[in-house]
Amino acid sequence: MTVAQQGPPQIRFPRTLRTVGDLYRLWRHGFAMMPSIDELEKRWGSRWRLRDERQLFSMRKVVIDEVVRLACARGWPEEDAVHELEKRRAEGGNLSLNALAKQLKAAQKS
Repeated sequence: MTVAQQGPPQIRFPRTLRTVGDLYRLWRHGFAMMPSIDELEKRWGSRWRLRDERQLFSMRKVVIDEVVRLACARGWPEEDAVHELEKRRAEGGNLSLNALAKQLKAAQKS
């Protein structure tokens, strides 16, 4: 992470995220020395995102949006929706987060 003087931090998504739970923890609580994505978005909007990371951000956001949608639709805590979505990811052939996001986007269109 590099911080420009008085500007937004420039942060790369960790490439070690493999599960919906890992992604959710990063998004809501932060990960290692990285602040939460929620915090970055509230404070900086899209300015913190590196240009070459924007597509990755969008794909990860599809997964988080599905967690929120599922939790709202079923009246669950988000953590329960995370477990349900992780179960789907694992049962779908241990999909990568990108493959899961693509599957979710395709399901939204149909």
